[in-house]
Amino acid sequence: DAKVGPRAYGLDDLVSRALETHPLIEAAAADEDVFAAKLFRARWAWVPRGSFVSLFAPMPKQTETGTVYEEWGPYSRSELNVTLPLYTFGKWESLKALGRAGVSAAQAKREIAENVVRRYVYGAYTALLFGRNVLELFEEGKGHLDRADRRLEAMEEDDDDDYDPTDRLRLRIARIEVADRELETRTLVRNMETALRELADLD
Repeated sequence: DAKVGPRAYGLDDLVSRALETHPLIEAAAADEDVFAAKLFRARWAWVPRGSFVSLFAPMPKQTETGTVYEEWGPYSRSELNVTLPLYTFGKWESLKALGRAGVSAAQAKREIAENVVRRYVYGAYTALLFGRNVLELFEEGKGHLDRADRRLEAMEEDDDDDYDPTDRLRLRIARIEVADRELETRTLVRNMETALRELADLD
């Protein structure tokens, strides 16, 4: 498991969280909702639509000579509007076909977005595990270098005929190269941990 938060998360956990929270998925889902709403409207476009507005308010009394403000009464007004769709030579079927095509396209877009997010998570997770394995190899390699250094030191003290001073120089160069590669790998590990936190929206 990749420990990229307060607890260890497996690959399946990270993929699941990324698919729930990644902006690409949210955008694709929003598009799908829009086309689904359009398809719903197209399917029910033949249904008559209406609106009813009613107004009720106090009003001073109206007479032939003018307005009497000393006497008030109720005033009401109601308005009903009804729209009847006409037959338009296959328009509704065309709208439904376009709506279904839009929904299918949005679903395909969402599947593509999900595959992209999965590849992001798989790539970052694989790179993270690779980096951690390499760091373990570096630790093992540094142990070999330490033992080699002690061996050369003992050979120098014993004035061993097989001792070559250039071996100490080569050993120092090897340590520097290992340190450089270890630093690069640690940077890779940190970057992949950060990428997984952002992809999976981890605190």
